Amino acid sequence: MDWSLCALCQLDGNNLIVPSANLNPAVCGYSALARNIDAFINEGLPLPNKINIAVVDLKGDTNIADNLKANKARWHKRCLTELAPSKLKRALDSAANKKRRKTLSEDIPSSKRTRSSIDTSTQLKSCLCLFCNEPGVFRAEYAKTKHPNAHKRMSKVRTDNCDDFVRKAAAEMGDALLLAKLSEGNLFARDACYHLQCMAEFRNRYRAFLVPKDDDTARVKDYESSALAETMMYIQEQLSISTHTDVPASVKLSDIRKTYYNSLSRLVGKEMNVNATRLKDRILDLDSDLQAVPDKKEIYISYKDDMAAALKYASHSQASDVMGLCQIARKIKSELADKKETFTGHFEEQCQEQSVSPTLLSLMNMLTGFESKCKEGSSKFSPALVLAQLLTYNSAQKRSHTGDFRNNAVRETPVAIYIAFLIHSKTRSKDLVDRLHSLGLCVSYDRLSTLSTQLGNNVINQFDKDGL
Repeated sequence: MDWSLCALCQLDGNNLIVPSANLNPAVCGYSALARNIDAFINEGLPLPNKINIAVVDLKGDTNIADNLKANKARWHKRCLTELAPSKLKRALDSAANKKRRKTLSEDIPSSKRTRSSIDTSTQLKSCLCLFCNEPGVFRAEYAKTKHPNAHKRMSKVRTDNCDDFVRKAAAEMGDALLLAKLSEGNLFARDACYHLQCMAEFRNRYRAFLVPKDDDTARVKDYESSALAETMMYIQEQLSISTHTDVPASVKLSDIRKTYYNSLSRLVGKEMNVNATRLKDRILDLDSDLQAVPDKKEIYISYKDDMAAALKYASHSQASDVMGLCQIARKIKSELADKKETFTGHFEEQCQEQSVSPTLLSLMNMLTGFESKCKEGSSKFSPALVLAQLLTYNSAQKRSHTGDFRNNAVRETPVAIYIAFLIHSKTRSKDLVDRLHSLGLCVSYDRLSTLSTQLGNNVINQFDKDGL
């Protein structure tokens, strides 16, 4: 042992401090150091890692204090700090905590397990399918199986989007059993598992649930035709750029699908499932001059050649345009004849869309710029919808030979009734309501009085039923 170096670490001889060699053991630096070292030894604790000298070398032939004093030992201040009473107390607390945790782990098995501590075979056996509660095989084990069963192949929920989709679909379909499982927590956080085939069946079941029932099939088909007409108009407007420039234009299929989806959802009143491939096939069937050009992950719709657009528009004569207008008018009038909506005292949801012809609404959307209506958060009183209702309210099945016009009560649209009630509640002016009625903007004052009386009678009848 080299006493010219630090007596505790034996690494460096610079910046050493000389302790007090007072005969009084209470204030002697050597005696204080010896007491600290003895405290570590008596508690059964090893000396700190920075103390590189053995206890035997410190004792020598006598004891630690006398041996240090005889050799005039010196040490670093940082080395002396490692043997301070505060370090001893911290080491005692750490040892007590380790002993306590060890005792608890022997008595009660720990509930916290890391992924590395879990056996893979046990994990595979304990993970059950979210939908069928049956075990399965993950990809790694599935590849090792000689005769794999496709139904047994299993995967984990790896994103929050999967959890959101399953919750949304289960809530809409009213699957009580699945909702009870989802109430346990987030699927991604729980490492939930599912068979790939079970997830595919669940998606198909939800897709079938979104398909309208037989009673609404005819109505939805009309809405689909109207939405497709708006979409074709959008495509022609985008591709018409090629007739004015030398650069051929093209439209992304994703943008076309978004336009069709927004139009159809707006007409039906709820979200509809739109298949992009089927929509592309329908568009190509309607217009033989169009073609689908794949480019990496995107598909573009464009004309087959540069002159196709010019030839297409040049082939339309004025007579054919007039005949097309006549066909549209005939279709709209036939749809209006089937519309029989009578005011019952309140406006139901989607009453505005149901009171007009889908073809007429599509035409108004094209004239007013339907692209702005496709954005989310559009107002329920869109200009196209208001104009369609006013045209429906002022429509007639037969021409009047006398010049007088009477509105049909079965074609009173919500906006015509709403405007009359709104103007009368603000102004209380009979002349103003009749003036707007003569312009075809709202119902007459007499009709407004009749509706007000009906509303009052309905309130009285409801009070009588409730016994008030």
